[in-house]
Parts: sequence; C-alpha cells; structure tokens
Amino acid sequence: MGQTEASDDKPAVLSIGAVVGGTTPAPRAWGDAAMALARDVAELRVGIESPLNINVVFHVPGELLSLDWEGVRTGTYRRRDNHLMVQATVPPSPPKDPRPYLVERLREAIEEAERWATRRGIAQQLTGPRSILSGL
Repeated sequence: MGQTEASDDKPAVLSIGAVVGGTTPAPRAWGDAAMALARDVAELRVGIESPLNINVVFHVPGELLSLDWEGVRTGTYRRRDNHLMVQATVPPSPPKDPRPYLVERLREAIEEAERWATRRGIAQQLTGPRSILSGL
C-alpha cells in the first residue's frame, strides 16, 4: 500500500502509510481503513506546519508477513527535512469498524514522535500533528 505525501518534494507534516502483509479479507480491511484515514489526514493537514514531519506506517500482519512486536516505535529519521517514520502495529483481525483503532494508534504514534522530538531538542510539543488528530 502506498502513502500520502505532500505534492511537492517537502514531506507532509503528517502522512499515513501501510505495509499490508496479506491479501485475505482481514489484512485488506486494515489496509483499506488505513488508506481512508490517510485521505482524511491529507485534507486536514493543508496549511499546517510542524518542526517535525511524521509518517505513520501501519504494519498489518497476514499470510505473507507476521509481526514479532506490538505497539508503536520510531523508525528512520531524515535530518535534511525533519522527517520521522513511526511504525504502528495492528492485530490480525480487525474490529467491525477499524477506524477508531487506527486513530488511537495514530495518537500513540504522535505521542511517541513527540517524546522522540523532545529527547533530541527538536520540539517540546507537536501541535501541528495534534491539531490534525483532533480533526479526525
């Protein structure tokens, strides 16, 4: 699955991606819900800025990919454009409506990015991504 980035070369203040580990209904349901959330985030982030740009990548287990961890964790950081990837897992079976679970994981990912940014002296708070989250 893809991710939604800003239209120019500058990364978006908040973007969503998904690594979907299967083609059966459960992984597809998670992937579809993640991409719907990505579209909503893309609409809400217009005009929002932040000292740290965050790409949250949901990791979806399936018949092609199993996960050996659970939760959220920071990934790659690109200093040149202050872009941090945060990985977030989802369980194998989605609830009837996966969106609330994804929004909660997104909140956890933003909090993890905020802790990361604070430790490195980049920012104390990430009000831009939090304002996008509050609009969901």
